[in-house]
Amino acid sequence: ESTNLAVDALVVDEDKHLTTDLIFYTLQQLEPYKPRKQKYGDDEEEREIGFPVREAFDLSSFFGEHSILPLDFLPLLQGLVCKHDCGRKFFTTSSEHLSGLLLTIANHLAICRNCPVPVKTQIVSHQFSHESQLLSKQESHNVFMEEAWRRLVVLSKQKDRKPKPSSRKPAARSERTSIGRTSMGSTSYPTVDPNMALVLPADEQLVTPFTFYTMSQCRPCNLDIKGNGSRSNFEHGFPGLECIHCAGNPCSRKFFYRSADILAGNYAHIPNHLMSCPGA
Repeated sequence: ESTNLAVDALVVDEDKHLTTDLIFYTLQQLEPYKPRKQKYGDDEEEREIGFPVREAFDLSSFFGEHSILPLDFLPLLQGLVCKHDCGRKFFTTSSEHLSGLLLTIANHLAICRNCPVPVKTQIVSHQFSHESQLLSKQESHNVFMEEAWRRLVVLSKQKDRKPKPSSRKPAARSERTSIGRTSMGSTSYPTVDPNMALVLPADEQLVTPFTFYTMSQCRPCNLDIKGNGSRSNFEHGFPGLECIHCAGNPCSRKFFYRSADILAGNYAHIPNHLMSCPGA
C-alpha cells in the first residue's frame, strides 16, 4: 500500500512513533544525494559524479574498517548528504544497512562543524535513549526502515539537478591509488606508547560528552602481526586505537582509520563494541 504513496521527504511527523528518537531526528538532518552527470573526453563518456566507482572503491572510507560487502552491490548504492552544508556523504545498499549506518551518521552530526549547537545537543541526548527505545520498537522500526529505504530510492530518482558543463577530465584514479600503495610500502611506523593518554581533561570542552567518553575508553596501539582488526590496505605496525577493557587479550578489539576525517565519521564501531565488550 505504501508504494502508491507520494514521496516528498525521507521522514514525516507520523513516523515518529515507529522508531527511536535518534533514528527519526537523524533522518531529518539528511537529504538524498543526487549525483550530477557530466560528459568528458573524445568518446563523451558519461559518469555520475560523487558516487564511488568500481575500480577505486574503498569500503573503509564509507562503511567502516570492518565492513565486508561484494563490489557487485555498487549499482544498488543510494546516497545521503548532511543538510548542514559540510559536504559529508554517506552510501548505503539496503534498509538493513541504512539502519546501522544511521548510528554512524548520528556520530557525525554530533561533531559536524556546520551543525547548529541545538541539533548536536539533541543528537547526544537521543543517543543515550536509543537502545532502550529500540527494544520496545524493534518490529515497527524494521518496517519503518523499509519505508525509509523506499522513499530514499524514489527521491533519488527525482532528477532536480542540472548537469554543469565541464571540460576537465578527472585525474586517473588508478595512478593515485598506485602512488599511495608505493609510499605505504616504504613506510615504517614507530611503536606507540599504549599508556599515552588519547584525551585530556582540557579536551572535554572541545567535543560532545559522548565523543569524549568514547575516546577515553581507548588507548593507542599498533597493528600486530596477527592482523586483528586489519584490512589489506593497513600494514603491520599501522597505528590505531584499542579498547582498554579487552586490551592485552589475544582477540582484543582494535580500530584503524586512514585519516582524521574517516575517524570522525566512522567511530561508531567503538561505542558499539563497548556495549558488548565482556571486559567493559
